[in-house]
Amino acid sequence: MGVVRVANHLVTAGVGLLACTIGCSLLLLLRVATGTVTAAVLTASAAAWFLGWWLVLPLVLRPREPESQAGEASPDRHAT
Repeated sequence: MGVVRVANHLVTAGVGLLACTIGCSLLLLLRVATGTVTAAVLTASAAAWFLGWWLVLPLVLRPREPESQAGEASPDRHAT
């Protein structure tokens, strides 16, 4: 299970770096093509979009951990 957990952290870091790269590239291109203020507003909008879809949505949809492990009996279960 350790390899899967490490891979999960590496993928999360990679997606974060990808979002930063896209944001910086977008800011650079839009600053050349448009004004500084327009580029900043559009880049901030794109960053908010990435933040919503790549961070907030997965955290909201993530299944919750069970309160007890599968092998342990929870206090509200009674053996019959």
